[in-house]
Amino acid sequence: RVLELLEQDEDFLVRAAAAEALAGRQDEGIRQALARALNDAKSSVRLQAVYALFAYDVAPSIGMLVGMLADQEKSVVLATLQHLREILKPELLSQLQAELDPLLQAEDLQIRSAAEYLVS
Repeated sequence: RVLELLEQDEDFLVRAAAAEALAGRQDEGIRQALARALNDAKSSVRLQAVYALFAYDVAPSIGMLVGMLADQEKSVVLATLQHLREILKPELLSQLQAELDPLLQAEDLQIRSAAEYLVS
């Protein structure tokens, strides 16, 4: 039922709450639904999907989450950078260089600082 709310409810607050409720559930179908939620029109749903996916075993989710570094919503980008800092192994940073370069040059000081902190 919660998965259905995430994917089909018209109210973005319900979809965001559903993403939050599904965090860490070790089910591939749920993880894929959360990955689809990363493309939701509402940033609050995308943000909760980022948080929920970081509750999983990270390795399979990193590829899904890297795309969120280019999100239009600042809070989504900052949350993704913060979580990547917590879980990313230094040897994987070089693989993200293309995604991180624009953030390291960002006009927004918070985003630029968070990106610099990630690579430091």
